This record gives sequence, C-alpha cells and structure tokens, in this order.
Amino acid sequence: MRRFSSSVLLVAICLLPVGIGSGTSAHSHAKAALDGALANTAAAQAQVLEDYFSRARSIDLLTANNPAFQDFYQLPGSRAAKVRRGGPVLDKANRALGYLEELFPDSIGEACFIDRAGPENARMVRGVRATLPELSPDESGASFFAPTFALRSGQVYQARPYISPDTNEWVISNSTLMPTSDGTRRAIVHFEVTIESFRKVAASLGSQFDISVVDAGTGRVVIDSRRPQRVGEPLGVPGDQRFGRVVAAGVARGSISVDGRPVAFQRLQRQAHNANDWYVLATARAPIGPLYGVSGWSVALVVVALALLVLSGVSFLVQHQRLVA
Repeated sequence: MRRFSSSVLLVAICLLPVGIGSGTSAHSHAKAALDGALANTAAAQAQVLEDYFSRARSIDLLTANNPAFQDFYQLPGSRAAKVRRGGPVLDKANRALGYLEELFPDSIGEACFIDRAGPENARMVRGVRATLPELSPDESGASFFAPTFALRSGQVYQARPYISPDTNEWVISNSTLMPTSDGTRRAIVHFEVTIESFRKVAASLGSQFDISVVDAGTGRVVIDSRRPQRVGEPLGVPGDQRFGRVVAAGVARGSISVDGRPVAFQRLQRQAHNANDWYVLATARAPIGPLYGVSGWSVALVVVALALLVLSGVSFLVQHQRLVA
C-alpha cells in the first residue's frame, strides 16, 4: 500500500510541472502572437489613413491645376456675370470637380470652386452639378476657408471633421489655392471626404479586431469600426474615453490592456496643414484570461496530477490511521 502511494505521489509530482510548464508556455506564445497581430493591424491601419490623406492632397493639387479654373478668371466680365452666363469654361470646371467622385468612389460628398470673396463659382454634389440658385453666396465662414487662403501655392489644408452643409454628413475637407501666374490668392478648389468612408476602410482591414481612431488632443473616439457614422448622429462615440491614458502618455506606439482586452496603438505621423492628429487602436474582441492559448491536454495533465495528489494524500492518511489503530 505504501509503495502504491509513493508511486502515485511520484507520478503526480512529475505530471504537475509538465502540465503547468506547457500551459504557461502555450499561453505566453499565444499572447505574444496576439500582441503582434494587434500591433501589425494598428500599424497597417495607420499607414492606410496616412496614405489616404496624402492621396487626397495630391489629387486636390492636381485638380486645382486644371486650366479651366484659371481660364474662368481670364474671361471678360465680373465673376457673378460669368457664373450666371455659364459656358464651356465653367462646364470644364464642373467636370473637373465631378471627376473627383471617380477617384474616390462613394467617398466624396461635394467638391467646390470658391472665390476669394466667399461665393461658390461651381459645385458638384455626388456627381450632380449645382444649379445657379443652389450655389452658396458666401463660404467665408467655413472652417476650411481662412486657413486655406493663408496657405502658399502647392499646399493643402485638411480640416478637422465637420458636418457638411450640403450633404449633412460628417466630412473632412481638402482645399488648396488655385495656382496663378502672379501668386495672387483668387480662389480655392475644395472637396470633402466622408468620415464613413474612413470607417469602412478601418472595418475592412480590422475584421479580426475592433478598430478605433482617437483624437490625440481630446482622447475622443472619432471613428469606431463597429459603428457606422450615420447622418444626424454625433461624431464617433462621444462618451468613449477608454483610451484617454494613451493620449495622456503621448507615446507614438505601444500596447495597453482595457477591460481585460489587449490593445495596440499607433499615432499617425503629423502632416503639414493637416488639422487631424489621430491615434489608431486595434483592440481584441474578448478579454484574455489565464487559460488563453492553453491546450486541453495541458489542462488535463494538471487535473490528473492534482487528482493523483489527492489520491496519494488519502492513501497516506489511511495508512497512518491503520498504524495508529
């Protein structure tokens, strides 16, 4: 009996560290793989957004260099008279604005050609040309107007999100000066990209994780891959301040845990005249417990070892009672 108890105890002592060791190793490897996948996703999404902004800047500059915009100011007559009269030059300007929709399918709300005094010369909304009564008489109060006219030629201003007065959607504008031979600031070419188009990109890349875009100044979630940005709703998730400590730390990249869920974050590189300073965060969709990544056989080994320890203890107790009796 004593030999049996000793054998059971020896087996239990051998199995327990094997089960715990293999489980611990599996958990560490699985956690490291998850952290790596989260970091790669955050970095990839940050790169996509940076490329999106860069592409929008390049396209705005190319559009502004279309000769139709400059030709409009070479025509005889006042600006207002030329807009009322229309004609081939203004038709070409509108086509140039409409072409942006082909470059950013389902992303552009409106595109405009705006005079220094404030009124619109031309506007396209989702590929539809604005009629003369629909043109805004004064855009000088728009958030992008003054900063754009403060730029030098060849620069693009990208505004913080705002609600477009024409589409009622949350958008980010891209606006640049129309180039002129004498360097005068006569007009700007401007187009809006919807926040929802940014969210769709985040959702498509982060299908395995939840993707959030957070404003670096306030910690507010401006884009949540799980929540479509619908017309009439506040931007992003106003009450979500889970990532405030990321913003407070000001670190460019890293990882944290929020409500037991691992999170990787990366800050977008600052770009000149882009008013948006964002973090991208990739979050695991479920909390990670101590058994994450641990295989069933590792758990079985530990259970068997514990059962054998109990059996061995009971056996030694029975033997002791017999000896005492």
